[in-house]
Amino acid sequence: MKLILLFTYQVTLDMWVKSGLVERELAFYEHMIRNGLEQVALMTYGEQDGEYQGRFSGFEVLPKIVKNTRLYGLVAPLVHRRAFAETNVIKTNQSSGGTVGVIAKILFPRKVFVMRCGWVRTEEMMRRDEELNGFGLTWAKFLEWLGFRFADAIIVTTASDKDYVRKTYGIPSETIRVFPNSVDTKLFAPSKDPLALIKPLKVISLGRFVEMKNFQGLIESLDGLGQDIELSLIGDGPYRSELERVAERASITVNFVGRIPNDQIPDYLRAADIFVMPQFYGSGMSKVILEAMACGLVTIASDIRPHREVLEDGINGFLCGTTPHELRACFERVLALSSEELQSIATQARQDVLAKYSMATIAKQELSMFSELCQIN
Repeated sequence: MKLILLFTYQVTLDMWVKSGLVERELAFYEHMIRNGLEQVALMTYGEQDGEYQGRFSGFEVLPKIVKNTRLYGLVAPLVHRRAFAETNVIKTNQSSGGTVGVIAKILFPRKVFVMRCGWVRTEEMMRRDEELNGFGLTWAKFLEWLGFRFADAIIVTTASDKDYVRKTYGIPSETIRVFPNSVDTKLFAPSKDPLALIKPLKVISLGRFVEMKNFQGLIESLDGLGQDIELSLIGDGPYRSELERVAERASITVNFVGRIPNDQIPDYLRAADIFVMPQFYGSGMSKVILEAMACGLVTIASDIRPHREVLEDGINGFLCGTTPHELRACFERVLALSSEELQSIATQARQDVLAKYSMATIAKQELSMFSELCQIN
């Protein structure tokens, strides 16, 4: 069986390599290859991505060979006709790569088209994050609907995302499959040292520096905690300069680590005591929350639907509000617990990841679905 992975619109393989994401993104498919998948072709939007041909065993690179990006998105199944004709399954990495899949399904109707949504682009996110409105918003929603309608299966990472797609776009429930995000539990594993909250208290968070991630609220909450605290923020983005200004006024130490390769993330997580994901809203399942849990950290996340599907408050982590006051109250609650109680919660988090979110297990389940759909088609 062969698979073509459609990159998100305008995303290149070179971006994955230079941002340190490539190992994290390809690891899932390497598990599939070890379990019988013959090859994965990466259809990217990088004109220079052909330079990576042969670098990743089991992967073929289909680089952008039409200069105009919009046109390429329409004709890619034709210019890469050989690969699309030979493949069995065509899968999007995110829903915004779905137009290529729709065209491929029209041209090659017997191929299996799987529309994956690592996070569902809800109308709220289209308005607030992508600043879409009017015709732009209508067009984006139409393209989402079109992709869902042509897909043989739709993959979402949470039950709440499945519910949104079913109700918003009228997609039959049986077409929508829930496959949660997964973690390489060998790479993301706990430190051998027992959990101990010693000063300075080391707090870590990771993500793109945008307003919705609420890193400003995190800094302000820790600033008023009255503790010796060191906060590490991994990532980058347009909101960085604003966060640096907030950090300069704070009494805590804030380290802006920048982007780092995926294989270095476990070391940063293991060096911390508490992981926090304070974002205001979102869809999909946060992979970094799962990675922190797998590393045995005390994990705090905002009380929004995707996080509630992973964390059970006080059992395997903590849920809290998004204001600085609410975040601070959650930290105070955590710090009031004994080391033994916190270790029990962190251990439960690791056990839950092993039971539900192991990359090896989820990859096998998805590969089984591909086989099932290929037989039907």
